[in-house]
Parts: sequence; C-alpha cells; structure tokens
Amino acid sequence: MLLINARHELVFANHEAFDACAIWNHGVNAARQLNGRAVFAVPPAFLEVYLELMELHYKRALADPNAYHAPERRRLVHPTLKHMQADLSLFSLDDPLLSRPNLFAQIVNRESLDTTAPAAMDRQLTVLTRLTQREREVALLVREGLSNDEIARRLSKGVGTVKNQLQSIFAKLEIASRAKLISMLR
Repeated sequence: MLLINARHELVFANHEAFDACAIWNHGVNAARQLNGRAVFAVPPAFLEVYLELMELHYKRALADPNAYHAPERRRLVHPTLKHMQADLSLFSLDDPLLSRPNLFAQIVNRESLDTTAPAAMDRQLTVLTRLTQREREVALLVREGLSNDEIARRLSKGVGTVKNQLQSIFAKLEIASRAKLISMLR
C-alpha cells in the first residue's frame, strides 16, 4: 500500500510497497540486491496515471460540485513483468474542489500473492478512510509497533496529542485497544 501526495511526496508506504516499487522500477533480479526503502521512487507510470485521474477528478467535481463522485480507479500491469500490477485511485477526505487528493496505490506481485491479500487491502482502505490525515499517520505508526513516545518523536508532536488522537481513532473505529487497531490494519 502506497500513499503519495499532490507534490509526489511519499505520505505512507508499507514494507511490501517499498519492495514492490523496487521490483517495478529495477526488475526482479536487481531488486533482490537492493534495500527497497533506500532506493524508493514512485514508478513514473503511477505519476502519469495520477495526473490523468486528477484531470478527470476536477472535471467531474466542477461539472457537479454537489454530487458524490465515486473515485476513479486504474489498473496498471507492468510492461515486462506481467505478474506485477498496481491498482491506483485518488484518496481524499476533504472537499474535492479545495484539496488535492492523494494517489493511493495497491501494488500486487501475483507470484507471491496470498489469497487473503486483496481482502486485507480493502479492509485497510476502509479503516483508513474513516480517519483524518493526522489520525492515519498515528494509526499506521501504531501498526508498525511504535509506542506513544516513539510516535510523538517521529511526528514532532506531544505525547498527549498522540494519546488524544488514539482516543479519537478508537472512538471512530469503535475499538478499545491498540491490538485491535493493529489487527484491523494488517
């Protein structure tokens, strides 16, 4: 899972996304020798699709600003590695005319596909869409196993702020523990 903002900066990527992008950009054999996080770059084809989706997004939003517009999706298949595919869509919780949506990418290596992976990705997206951007940042760091102190340092926030955001996350998701949050995001 990969989330890229309008400035083409990484907002979030899980470990699998770093590795999948390395395979997408460098090929299977080269990627085995690389640290996916260290060589991370958004595949250029993803950014091209992002621009297409943004153009469509704004055309639809301007044509009828009060209507709900389901997010457009595109599926890319790697040109030479046919087992690699990416499902791309726009992701925004704010007013579609006032903010620029992020690019959400689910990258699938069909050679190593676990049959539960698509359901898990859908579940993660469903959970993340219920949270604000700041809450998503905290939730994803909780999933990585960070403590409140570590999250506060990473995000340059106070521990109290992190605790308040966690309480808000728990309330929105109707859960009572970090363990349940982690299980929802796995």
